Amino acid sequence: MSAPREARLKPEFAGLYPDVAAGVWLLAAHVAETLANLARKDPEGDVLRRVLDERHFEFRGGPASGAPHLVRDRGMRAAQPDQRTRGTWS
Repeated sequence: MSAPREARLKPEFAGLYPDVAAGVWLLAAHVAETLANLARKDPEGDVLRRVLDERHFEFRGGPASGAPHLVRDRGMRAAQPDQRTRGTWS
């Protein structure tokens, strides 16, 4: 069994994530939950696009390197229009 996935916000991106401590290893699931909560509060903001952006965070533990790391949240998906069906309803 692998160690839990952890994330550390790079200090140079701290201003983009005021609710996440920079330079500290945290459980990635908790960081993702914090950012998902922010995205729900501001669906027009760009936090949703940045959830655990690998340019902004370092990672350790969890699945093997190269595996996709996606956060799925029904509430966020429901708040976002489905691009495939946009304009198909009468």
